[in-house]
Amino acid sequence: MNRPLTERKISVYERVTLTHLLKSSGRAVGAMGMSIDDNESLVIHAKSVILCTGASGFKPSGWQIGSLTSDGDAMAYRIGAEISGKEWVDGHSMQNLGLDGTNCIGSSSHIAAMLGVEPNIEVSKNGPMTSMHMGPPPGADDKSGRGGPPGGDDSGRRGPPPDGGPGGGRGGPPMGAMMGGASAGMSIHKAEGLFPADDQCASNIPGLYAAGDSLCSMQTGGIYTQIGSSLAGSAAQGAVAGKAAAKYSQGVSLVRTSGSALKKTNTEIYAPYLRTRGFSPQWVTQTLQGVMIPNFILYVKSEERLQAALTYIEYLRDHQVPLLMADDLHELRQCHETANMVLNAEMKLRASLMRTESRGSHYREDYPERNDTDWLCWIKIKQGSGGKMKLIKHSVI
Repeated sequence: MNRPLTERKISVYERVTLTHLLKSSGRAVGAMGMSIDDNESLVIHAKSVILCTGASGFKPSGWQIGSLTSDGDAMAYRIGAEISGKEWVDGHSMQNLGLDGTNCIGSSSHIAAMLGVEPNIEVSKNGPMTSMHMGPPPGADDKSGRGGPPGGDDSGRRGPPPDGGPGGGRGGPPMGAMMGGASAGMSIHKAEGLFPADDQCASNIPGLYAAGDSLCSMQTGGIYTQIGSSLAGSAAQGAVAGKAAAKYSQGVSLVRTSGSALKKTNTEIYAPYLRTRGFSPQWVTQTLQGVMIPNFILYVKSEERLQAALTYIEYLRDHQVPLLMADDLHELRQCHETANMVLNAEMKLRASLMRTESRGSHYREDYPERNDTDWLCWIKIKQGSGGKMKLIKHSVI
């Protein structure tokens, strides 16, 4: 991407964490954040803003954590944008090596290969599990024809060789069981994010657009329809949003946020860094993970368990997020991510409580059947009066 950026003389700011969207006269007019290397804030005024901030999640062990803390959703929500798709749950898998249970990005597996560590004994006895949507492992007996190559060749499966030496098959690391739900806190790609106001990737806030996993484009519904569509969808939406935002920008003037508003936002950005007592973001995040990640909260839902989890999350929101404390700029970034994850958790719980049926990846143990009469709709979430979360049905008919 460097060539077109250079040709168009487009400025690029790296190692910057954006924490706030700027809004004036009812429309998005820029963003504000901070450098994670220098103790200084950054203000960007713009005629339009496109969010491409990825998905939402709770930093589960073993899953990629970059752009997975609901930052875009949270920034947009706080200026009045509508968010949707939070009740759906993603079932991406990970490998259980019996080492530390983590390997979606390969670090543990390579360490295990170097040390000659073999997979968990349970894996050896029971065989690998399949993920929720990725199909059976190579070589599995599957009537759909998605199994291993003909003739029973199982060379695609990695694992320790018969002689007990370092595993890896094809020169790679050993593989253990495939464990579903590794991406806890994330919803279905393209079914979570800013709710579109039109077919040009615009939100309900004038001047604010979204693309990729930041946009609830409805390309995918309550469950994945096919593998591999996420990147293609992001590319198409990025092109559409870019053209639409450019066209919008031609008809509006550049508005600068007042000095008093910027000062207030700057105070909010650095508040955790200036506290001398409070809660570390790592501790609050760990507490959040303990509440939200269990499968009987996110994946097998019921009213009493969802409500119990919501009580915990509300406590974190009201009593611990306001007292997050950072000792350095790295922790300051984590404080904002933790606050955004708490907001995402509340959205997921409230949307899951509201949808009293089972559909796609949303399963209610107390409402096990699909109900098209009442729930053939999307649930939009926005900030209501007094800062309270407001949920609205949006029919698909």
